[in-house]
Amino acid sequence: MSYSLPENEDDRLETLRRLHIYGTSPERKFDQITDATSSALGTKYAAVNLIFADRQWTKAACGIDMEEAPREDSFCARAVASGDMLVIEDLSADEEFSENLFVTEPPHLRFYAGAPLIVEGAALGTLCVFDEEPRSLTKADRELPEDLAGTTAELLEARLQNYQVRYLRAVLEQVDEPVSIVGSDPDNLTDMEVTWVNLSYAMSAPEGETPVGKSPWIFRELEEGSQARSEVQSALRESCRLRGETRTTRPASRSRSGGESRLGNGGDSPNGKSQVPPRRPGEMPHVVAWLLAPVRDEKGQVTHWVTVHRDITDQKIREEELEHKATRDPLTGSRAHPFAANRECRRSAMDACVEQCIFRR
Repeated sequence: MSYSLPENEDDRLETLRRLHIYGTSPERKFDQITDATSSALGTKYAAVNLIFADRQWTKAACGIDMEEAPREDSFCARAVASGDMLVIEDLSADEEFSENLFVTEPPHLRFYAGAPLIVEGAALGTLCVFDEEPRSLTKADRELPEDLAGTTAELLEARLQNYQVRYLRAVLEQVDEPVSIVGSDPDNLTDMEVTWVNLSYAMSAPEGETPVGKSPWIFRELEEGSQARSEVQSALRESCRLRGETRTTRPASRSRSGGESRLGNGGDSPNGKSQVPPRRPGEMPHVVAWLLAPVRDEKGQVTHWVTVHRDITDQKIREEELEHKATRDPLTGSRAHPFAANRECRRSAMDACVEQCIFRR
């Protein structure tokens, strides 16, 4: 091996692995960047090269048909090792590259300039230009590839996040409970913006509402100044998971299949409307249990948030019934004194209620 390695080589290769980009087809956005760089600087060739463990792989190229080359023959490998822009005005006079195959054989390169692509703190490759004639770059000339290298790095970072989200969606689509993905990392509740929902969530959203682009409805119904709302705000600021409950006067879900709801709310009518009516005044409101959890990348940084919710109204009703039977006199209905002599009788009644709830068919 005749090339230097950057200090963060292991992390750099891990980031490349997570990109899942090696061997992928050409993409217009990368092609446009190489075309623009070559045209602006007046060079014959330009490329987006990524440096893997033992090879250089070309994602996009202008003016030349390139796929990959050994890392030891790569000019870009030196730029990656330094992490800075590399300019070689005459390759034939450079001690390291004067005998390089790209210099001694066609296309007989003489000039090279490469700006590193920094993603997650590591140089993954370069946006580079090269030519068959020696030349130099002015300060203004150097700024262009550096700026476009930043744009290229942003495309790679977006690819990292998109791959993670695609995988996350594939998993969450199989979940029966309503699930949403909130994009980026909002600082507070009002900044939350849903970017994807599964089918169950779409069916649980307020009638006629398109969930994507809005904050999760289960949080919009939290009262201003309430403790629950404050806890959500704190969880977002501190990037920690949180469980809670929201009370609402309407059903929290509708079944996917049209049969009995998985969430205890009954089924759907043939026209797709929920058969469970909104709660009337005086009735117990629907109670929705929810989970808010951050999604972190392999560096531990929060990239998205996930919400999951489930209607637990029936469970709450059973708990109230159980509490009533355990604490009320069965004959008068009045609250029994906690130190009454029939405590054991009430305990037996409570045990019977628990058994009934657990084994109810």
